[in-house]
Parts: sequence; C-alpha cells; structure tokens
Amino acid sequence: MIRTVIFDIGNVLAGFAWHEYYEKLGFDAAMADRLGRATVLSGDWNEYDRGCMSDEAIVSLFVENDPEIEAEIRQAVSSITGIMTHYGYAVDWVKELKRKGYRVLVLSNISRKILQECWLALDFLPYMDGGILSFQDKLLKPMPE
Repeated sequence: MIRTVIFDIGNVLAGFAWHEYYEKLGFDAAMADRLGRATVLSGDWNEYDRGCMSDEAIVSLFVENDPEIEAEIRQAVSSITGIMTHYGYAVDWVKELKRKGYRVLVLSNISRKILQECWLALDFLPYMDGGILSFQDKLLKPMPE
C-alpha cells in the first residue's frame, strides 16, 4: 500500500526556467545558452546545490567554465530571483494528497540561494511533511546516502 509520496521540486512542483530567466535579464538566446553551459548545465551547479562551498567559490567555478563572459556570468547569478517559476497547482496538489492520508515529502537538489531568493515559487514547502533539500544535508541525489 502506498502511504508516502515523494516529490522532486524542479519542473515538478516549480519550474526551473533558467533559459527564460537569462533572457529576461536581457541576454539574447545565444548568450543564454552560453550562460547555461557555464552555470546550470555545468557539473559545478551540482556543487551549488550541495551547499558545501561559498557562493563566491561557485561563481569562480562558473567563470572558469567560460572566462570570456565573466561579467555576464556574475550578472546572471548575482540574484537568481525568478529562475524558479511558480506552478499554481503545487499547493493544492500537496494539500489534496495530505487530505487523502498520504505523507508528502520532498527530495530535491536545490541551493540555499534558490530557497532564499525564489521563496514565492516554493510556497508548497510549508505544507510538506519533510524531506531532503540537498544543500541542507550536503548530499545530492542520486547519491546512495
């Protein structure tokens, strides 16, 4: 019998709309792609989510990925409010599952910066019964731990 539902956050309960976010900052599609390769699509983004390094150390890794666009990288990640988008159904979905007796958890790779700066898109979190956010436990899924 299923008693617990475990959700990821990105593109399940909230959108991870990095490309659109970079374009809203004024970068054209080609530069948004380039910024993506240096940041969110790089393995270094995992370290951001793991939460073991300072923001400045992570930004330095992003810059190493494409030093020619250092200024653009720094601008793109100085504030990331808006990189996550609100899914209007998330809160109601979580509440409905809880009303039906399910325990509802979250298991997601997410950085402290996203949690702090994108809180409005993550409004379902207070309704969760618990879970793991990678930066809090210093672990990334799918690590066995």
